[in-house]
Amino acid sequence: MDLKGGHGRNRSGFTLIELLVVIAIIAILIALLVPAVQKVREAAARATCENNLKQLGLGLHSYHGTMKVFPPGSVGNGGTAAAPVPAWGWATLILPNLDQAPLYQQFDPDKRTLQQAFTSNLPGLQLQLAVFICPSDAGGSMGAGFNDNRKFTKPIAGQNIAIGKSNYPGSAGDNGSDGVFAVDSKTKIAHITDGTSNTFMVCERDSLEGRYAAVWAGQSQEATIVGMSAITGQTQYRMFDGQLFTTTTTFDPTWCYASQHTGGANFLFCDGTVRYMTRGIDDTIFRNLGKIADGNAVTIP
Repeated sequence: MDLKGGHGRNRSGFTLIELLVVIAIIAILIALLVPAVQKVREAAARATCENNLKQLGLGLHSYHGTMKVFPPGSVGNGGTAAAPVPAWGWATLILPNLDQAPLYQQFDPDKRTLQQAFTSNLPGLQLQLAVFICPSDAGGSMGAGFNDNRKFTKPIAGQNIAIGKSNYPGSAGDNGSDGVFAVDSKTKIAHITDGTSNTFMVCERDSLEGRYAAVWAGQSQEATIVGMSAITGQTQYRMFDGQLFTTTTTFDPTWCYASQHTGGANFLFCDGTVRYMTRGIDDTIFRNLGKIADGNAVTIP
């Protein structure tokens, strides 16, 4: 009598061939799924980056609404290499407009210098503020929110100090003097005669390939790496590789704009909109978008 329901034998599992077929199917599904997951993650990261720039735009316009000018690129020129003087940057000045009023009050930049902050509130300078960080950017050896590529060497003797990273340097125009931000600048909306919808205000820069992102607190002329390129960028340098447009042999990616997004980067315009500029953008258009009053007509792709 068959006590197993009429079956002659009881199969205990898969054969080797069946197991190999199942593994092959799983591998194919993973191969199909991973790119899709990566695309979803990148789309989410890019959306977060766009939102960060929109928040910075709101903060800058809120500052302008109160002060009637946009903040200076930096408060002072940072001194010289021989006698560096750390100077607050534009991003510190809009902290109250970014829901960071307590941090701004700790720094008290109207009365206290950035040099004093290095000695009295270094943890504050090293805060990783999400509004300044693109989630697509790779983190350094100290973590995603520190900029250990742009260390300050002079504020505290004998120390190389990394402070909070920013992926969003302000626009210093094409050559450093014809954009929204410069040393002790006082740019008003009325000064942007090329049109606020045709002019960069804050742009994106990642940490890879010598670009070193930026920092949000300020700059010092102790070395080029923590000078104005630490808080601003210029359109005379081509996107991604930093080739100077006036020559084919000079490259300085520390000044250029770029990202880890696919094929381009996010740019905040002076009207508060955020647009995605591809790395193949026409050179002349790109340079003109950095300037606030060159008078050249621009067709944005």
